[in-house]
Amino acid sequence: WLERNQLQASQLRQTFLELFDMSHELTPPQLQLHRSYFSEHLLQILEQAQQRAQQRGDALVTTADLLATVLTSEPSVIAECLRREGYDVAPLRESVQNL
Repeated sequence: WLERNQLQASQLRQTFLELFDMSHELTPPQLQLHRSYFSEHLLQILEQAQQRAQQRGDALVTTADLLATVLTSEPSVIAECLRREGYDVAPLRESVQNL
């Protein structure tokens, strides 16, 4: 995937982390939404992202946790969209698991 798109893994990872890591900007949530606002799939994604953050030893879920979870969960709407555009998402899925 990287070669086909003429990307370097280390540079892509660094750029990705710079763009999506907003942990330094996180503040306590200002809005409390009721569970009925969310689909079951979204609740599962959020729970998996929280577990991922906890495995990293962090109490806060980052955008990197969310993106990695969205790409690696099944069904993944994002992965399916990339597949339809002709991208091989398997290597991408493997790489985001290491973020």
